[in-house]
Amino acid sequence: MSRHPSKEERAAERAVIAPIVADFGTSVLLLTVGIAAGSLTLIGEGIRSFLMLAASMYAAFVLYAIHHGRMSRFEFGPDKVERFATLVVGLGLVVSGVWIATGALATVTEPGPAVSSLWLVFAAITNAINAAVNIAGWFGMRAAMPRMPSDVFLAQMHARLTMMISSLFLQVTLTIAALAKDPALATGMDALGAAFVAVLMILRGATMLHSTLPHILDYHPDPTLSDRIECAARRVLPNARVVHLRTRPYGGGSQAEIRLAVEKDAPAARTAVWNKEMTDQLAAGGDNVHLALTVIVEPAR
Repeated sequence: MSRHPSKEERAAERAVIAPIVADFGTSVLLLTVGIAAGSLTLIGEGIRSFLMLAASMYAAFVLYAIHHGRMSRFEFGPDKVERFATLVVGLGLVVSGVWIATGALATVTEPGPAVSSLWLVFAAITNAINAAVNIAGWFGMRAAMPRMPSDVFLAQMHARLTMMISSLFLQVTLTIAALAKDPALATGMDALGAAFVAVLMILRGATMLHSTLPHILDYHPDPTLSDRIECAARRVLPNARVVHLRTRPYGGGSQAEIRLAVEKDAPAARTAVWNKEMTDQLAAGGDNVHLALTVIVEPAR
């Protein structure tokens, strides 16, 4: 069922969407100047920027859909779709990062023709534009952050902060390379910037893969979580018996389905109360669990 987003939610949407338009322009500029200048730093930053742009566009779509109530048709939410997109972007970052790192190593061990100082100046100016977009985007999102921000919004803030730090570091290496009189120093600084981008891409991609694969594969979130859920169930319904329990990662926590058997009729209205009591007990112990409780009646023994 669709709904009208609040003013706070609209501000959050604008803060996420506005930098995306600028990101597309800077990504094209980074790759174009990087290829023309033969700068691995800009080529790597351009590839990373395009991959993060794809993730940002998808996140903006999800945020918009959530605020407008468009996700209600997904019975279990859009978690799997979002995780798959993150998986693809993470894999792209790792592969691209390894390629950039290999190129940076080859530049140091087998140096080719020196990059012209004019192109290095263009590279520094291009990166400065990219850094300005990232800084403005991060501060804009910070100013528009809702009182209770969604996971999608927080993820975009983290991504924008990473992009800002990366572009500021590269500004230092590219500026030194552009001002350097020694071609070897200029090449070395460009390789250093490329290596930094490569490491950032690999770490970021590996983090995305590590956090996403358990969700895609429904991996058991915690070997002892089932025991803690059963303990909570026994405290709420001491005479009940667990006949089914299944858990999986979900969002920032876990999702669990539990079926309890009782020997006498249990009022259906109490099921929601028991569900909440169990959830509260788990939360008190530090477990963020989306619990789905079902109570069935079994013959008396």
